Amino acid sequence: AGAAATGVLRGASGLFVNGWRPWLGADKKDEYAFVRLLGARFTESRRLGSKREAQAREELAGGFVYGDAVAAAARDDFLAAAKLAESSSRETPEETRGVVPATPEGVSRRTETENENEKPSERASLPPLRLFEREGCGGSKRVREALCMLDLACEMRPCPLGATRHRKLLLSETHSAPRDSSDQDQTLPSLPFLTDQSTGVSLSGADAIVEYLYATYLDGEAPSPLVAPGFFASARARAATAARGSSDPRGRDADVTGSLKRGTAGAFYARPSVPVAKPLQLWAYEASPFCALVRETLSALEIPYVSQPCARGSTRRTTLQRRAGTFQVPYLEDPNTGVAMFESAEIIEYLRASYQATPPPSTREE
Repeated sequence: AGAAATGVLRGASGLFVNGWRPWLGADKKDEYAFVRLLGARFTESRRLGSKREAQAREELAGGFVYGDAVAAAARDDFLAAAKLAESSSRETPEETRGVVPATPEGVSRRTETENENEKPSERASLPPLRLFEREGCGGSKRVREALCMLDLACEMRPCPLGATRHRKLLLSETHSAPRDSSDQDQTLPSLPFLTDQSTGVSLSGADAIVEYLYATYLDGEAPSPLVAPGFFASARARAATAARGSSDPRGRDADVTGSLKRGTAGAFYARPSVPVAKPLQLWAYEASPFCALVRETLSALEIPYVSQPCARGSTRRTTLQRRAGTFQVPYLEDPNTGVAMFESAEIIEYLRASYQATPPPSTREE
């Protein structure tokens, strides 16, 4: 109920991509449609930035997705295995030298020796956008909504209060340059904090990030009033996140969270977790209360993940339909275990069973 109230207060911001409008067209069985009837389909159009629009067309034609965490993990595994094979070949018979593992499906055999003038493959890489954010923060919510409206994949680094892993990573990235010995300022930048590897830009604060995203990825257009900088949008976002409230700590949750659970759902590091080797991938959209439950669990466990937004009008709805056999969100993919699954309740149960550390002794039943 709290997640639904948040969506209502936000005016369903993040439910639609920019320029969404419904229309009727000829049916295409392999593409997502909200309704199909008598050879026609009710579908949805969009108006995205030129770069994202070009990517969307390539994704539909090529059957892949930009910023795919699963493909990126497979590529990393392949390159690591190839490097190991090359190293070990120096100690093996001549006829076995140079043998490398088979290339995983959807992963190119690109290496450091390839043409330096070629554009690095974005198909098997994490998204260039990385967002450090937290639940219960109105500014973080506005940025997540903007990412959905612009249909931009993003690597998410949740920073719940009380957690340290992603905050330390952010601190190391923002203070990586040599510092004067007299300068002891190691203050963590304000959240949300965005980095864009494609442009080298780093920004702190929702207003600056939203303006940058629209200027860069919607070809300079002004931000939507729902997320635009200013007191009104900011106040609405704060009120909406406050309305979310905390999850019910009774019943099953009581045994695993104990006294650690406080405040807005997902805002606190309520479930100590083990580190994750590779980011997970979540197909979702910001306005969905079911997707919110999964996102809050990822935050409470401080699990990094790639967000593949599937707002109304996004071509990722077709991509997911082709990939999983149907369109339904939330949909979670875990390249660490090979698990892929629908249903928020089952996803939450899986995340807790796989990544939640043993509860402190004080929270266990006697």
